Amino acid sequence: MRIITHFLSKAFLLIIVSSASVIAQTNVQKSVMDYYEQEPSMQSAFLGIHVVDMMEDSAIVDINSNKSMLPASIVKIFTTAAALNYMGEDFRYKTYISHTGSVDEKGVLNGNLVVHGAGDPTLGSKYFPDQKYFIDTIVQRVIDYGITSIKGEIIIDCSIFDSQSIPTSWVWEDLGRSYAAGVYPIAMNDNVFSITFTNPNKDKEERKGLSKVNNANPPSVPASPYELATEDSINFEQKNGSFVVRGSIPAPQEILGLELIQRFFKLGLCDYRQDFMPVVIPVPGIVDTIGVLTSPSLQEIVAVTNKKSINNYADHLVKYLGYTVYNDGSFSVGTNVVTDFIDSVGVSSHGVYLYDGSGLSRYNVLTPQHVTAFLNSLTPLSFYSTFYNSLSEPENDGTLKSYDFPEYMYGKIHAKTGSMTRVRNIAGYMTTKSGKHISFCIMLNGHTCDATTSRKNITTLLTTIYNTY
Repeated sequence: MRIITHFLSKAFLLIIVSSASVIAQTNVQKSVMDYYEQEPSMQSAFLGIHVVDMMEDSAIVDINSNKSMLPASIVKIFTTAAALNYMGEDFRYKTYISHTGSVDEKGVLNGNLVVHGAGDPTLGSKYFPDQKYFIDTIVQRVIDYGITSIKGEIIIDCSIFDSQSIPTSWVWEDLGRSYAAGVYPIAMNDNVFSITFTNPNKDKEERKGLSKVNNANPPSVPASPYELATEDSINFEQKNGSFVVRGSIPAPQEILGLELIQRFFKLGLCDYRQDFMPVVIPVPGIVDTIGVLTSPSLQEIVAVTNKKSINNYADHLVKYLGYTVYNDGSFSVGTNVVTDFIDSVGVSSHGVYLYDGSGLSRYNVLTPQHVTAFLNSLTPLSFYSTFYNSLSEPENDGTLKSYDFPEYMYGKIHAKTGSMTRVRNIAGYMTTKSGKHISFCIMLNGHTCDATTSRKNITTLLTTIYNTY
C-alpha cells in the first residue's frame, strides 16, 4: 500500500510540474502572439520565433520557426563558430615578406621582393590600432634584412583566394559601399577609403566616383570592385561643418604595391619607375623570408566580427575556411565548410543556404529552428566561452547597444543582431527573470516600419519573454 501511495504521489507531482511547464509555455507564447497581432507596426511583417529552454531542451515559444527567412548578419554566428572550430582560438594570420634571386654584399637585391597575401583582414584596420602602420613595418623588415636596393619587381602574391572578390548574389546598390567591401588576399584599412569635406557648402566641383550625397547618412561611394572610374558625380547641399564620404577600396593589392614603391623610392631603395605586379599563382623561386606580419588572435578577431558586425572580417573568414580546409579560397567552398560544420555538430543543414560569410547576400536563407539548435549545439565545445563572449551585450559597446533594453536586463543577454532593408533579426542566449537559461532567435522580415520602431518591437518581445518565463 505504501509503494502504491508513493507511486501515486510521484505521479501527481509529475503532473503538477508538467502542467506548470505547459502553462508557462502557453503564457509566454500567448504574450508574444498578442503583441505580434495587436502592434500596428508589425501587421505587414512575417515573424519567425524560436525560444528554447536549454536545460529542458524544449521550445517555449514557437512561431513559424520552421519557415525559411532572410537571416542578414546572424549568419556571422555560423561563420565565426566554424572559424573557431577549424582554425582554433589562438590562430593568427601570417603575411610573409620574402625575396627571389640573391642579395649581394652591398645589399642589392637582384631579384623580386614578394609580399604573400594571407587573407588577413586586420592589416591597417581601425579596430586594431597596432596594425595601423603595417606598411611601415614591411619597409622596416626590408631595411633590417640588409637590403639597400631592389633591382627586381615588387610582387603581391594573391594566390590563396580566387579572383571573385564579392559574391554574385550581393545586390547592385550595395556594391562599393563601405559595409560591402570586397575580399582579397591582401586587405588594408578594412578595404575602405574615406574623403573628408571640411567646407562642403563652397565645394561645387563634380568629383568622379561619387554619387549624390544629399541627405544620405552616411554618404557613400557606390562602385563595383576593380571599377577604377565612374561617371557619377556628387552634389552638395548647404551644410555646416565637415562630413565624410566613404567607399570600398576596389583593388587593395594595387594600392599596397604603389604605397611600397613610394616608400622605397623615398628611402632610395628603388627607382621611381619600379614595377609592381599582383599575381594570382604562387611565386616560384623564393629564396628566403625577410619578415612576417602577424595578426591578432582569432579570438580577438571573432569578438570584433560579432560585436561590431564587421562584414569584411566575416567574409575574409569564410574564404579562408575554404582555403584552409579544402585549399580552395572561394565563397562557394568556404560556405560549404560552414554548412558541413553545422551538420557535424548534429544540426541538419537541410534548408540552410549560405552564399557569403557576413549575411549581406539576399540569397541566404535559414529558419529560426536552425539558429537555436546550432546555438545549443555549441555549449559543450571547447571554444564555447570564446564564442559566447564574442556576442554583443546591451550594456557594452556593440550592435546590441542600439536596442533600448531596460537596465534590469543588463548582463542577461548575449546576442548577435542582423539587419538590412525590411529585415530585423536577433539571436543568442538569455537568462530570464526566473533564472532559466534560454536560446532564442527572432526574425522579422518584410516590415514597413522604420529601424527605430523595428528595434523597439524586438526589444519588447525579448523583454516579454524575459519577464514571463
